[in-house]
Amino acid sequence: MFPRNRVRKQWPLADGNSSCGESDDELGLDNDDDNDENLPPTPTPVVQTRVLRSTQAAQATARILPPSPTVPEIPSLLTTMWDEPWQPNHPVIYNFLREGSVYVAATNGTDSHPGSLDEAADELIAAVARCVDEGDFTSVLSDDQSAVIYRPGTRTILLFGDGVLREIFHKAQTKLLKTTGLGPAHIRSSPANDIDYCSPVEPGDHQGFAPDPVNPCLIQFLLNECDFRSVHPLFMAEYHPVLKSVLDSWRSAGPQGNVNIPGIVSHLATYHDLEITAVAVRDQATHNGLFVEMAYRGVIGSEAPSHVDVVAAARGARLPCRNGWTFTKFIHSVRAGSDSIIANVMASMMGPESLISHIVVSSSPALSAPIAAAMGGKSLIDIIANYLMGLGIPCPAIFEEARQHFPAGVDLSFIDSPNFRAQMLTWAISGTPYLPKALGNIKIMLVDNNNTIYLGGRPHSLLPSMIASGTLSFRTCFLECRIPASFLLRAAQASYTSEEPRSRRQFIHHWLLCQSLNGIDNHTFA
Repeated sequence: MFPRNRVRKQWPLADGNSSCGESDDELGLDNDDDNDENLPPTPTPVVQTRVLRSTQAAQATARILPPSPTVPEIPSLLTTMWDEPWQPNHPVIYNFLREGSVYVAATNGTDSHPGSLDEAADELIAAVARCVDEGDFTSVLSDDQSAVIYRPGTRTILLFGDGVLREIFHKAQTKLLKTTGLGPAHIRSSPANDIDYCSPVEPGDHQGFAPDPVNPCLIQFLLNECDFRSVHPLFMAEYHPVLKSVLDSWRSAGPQGNVNIPGIVSHLATYHDLEITAVAVRDQATHNGLFVEMAYRGVIGSEAPSHVDVVAAARGARLPCRNGWTFTKFIHSVRAGSDSIIANVMASMMGPESLISHIVVSSSPALSAPIAAAMGGKSLIDIIANYLMGLGIPCPAIFEEARQHFPAGVDLSFIDSPNFRAQMLTWAISGTPYLPKALGNIKIMLVDNNNTIYLGGRPHSLLPSMIASGTLSFRTCFLECRIPASFLLRAAQASYTSEEPRSRRQFIHHWLLCQSLNGIDNHTFA
């Protein structure tokens, strides 16, 4: 019913080459230090990954804990709503529970050795499938997870950390949606076991990035045991403002009022297959019931809460664990509740303005001043912001020549979306098109021609060619991007002709777009 693409064409509008993976603590570095000389050379990531590891003690504990029930109690559809403020059914605050104490060392000790990012994602999907079969999602929700890259042919750890893990989770989410064709947009008739398989709001949701396609109202509904009252007026206004306006018009009209209004007419035709004459005569109860039905069909779908597909989705959203703990209990353990959690997840979806606000530029005056002079006083952040605010393909002819080198997972059909450029740059820098609030800002740095960190572990002999081609070096572990200053200066000072690129702006936009796309999923696994 809705497109299943990573980049939203209309919603949400913003405000809407190598990855590493090592953490700051593991390298003993101060990530706030802008001096590249404090960082050791980045080795080339190759060969194996390791996902979902735990202790033997946790495994022993797991064997004695029974699985929890997996079928929630589903309420019937309401006869009226929004007459009074909504309160969760179970507003329980588990102040003594924290992520570490609930899921610590709770995995099944899966020790795998995939040879690529794709294989690592496949193994994660297989782990989710086992969770579905066993009715126990403890291993997926555990915070004791890691992704490790080993030196070829050895057990020597080369890289590991959250950056690589984020990429694996996002890759798994993407592959899962493509394989099943399901996602949290609307619930519609599909094999219930497939919905159960996908409906945990996808593997990446508990990593802090939004599922896609996104329907926050459906997520809110499922996380609150299918209580449709949880989709309260403020929530509806935030995520479905057009529908909220239609509902307000219907509500204010009352049972005797005129509802022959374009928004209402269109909604009834689209979601109910009704003409406006069919609802011209109604009493208060009918008016209230249609109000609920309009809201429900607009954000959840045509299936009633008791339908097998809705029950399957609700069961999946609970993510039951072997000790009786569920993901929905975790939602109730957070003081701000599901509203706040969903807001934080949705805020991870980057658009031009939101990404610009998260960028920290680092450069020495010796590198930045000549570029600013050649660009008419524009700074590096001005150049990046100008690119992010642009649309479409800057140089269609030469872009077509480069298309074959871009990763298959990127849907270029949405390249005209106002969020496309921001999400692609975010993807290259962070490992996903999203930037969870907890990750903080990203850093973009101008570097000179002798910067060893810029190499990203590649042989030093490649440095001249990388500089000459303007290769951007990404480190997802630190949310960093390095730009060769000499290349940008040459672009600023060059003369342009009638052939592509026809202007300095066109050249820079084409260069940044291609480099962002080339940086996505660009691990050098053996």
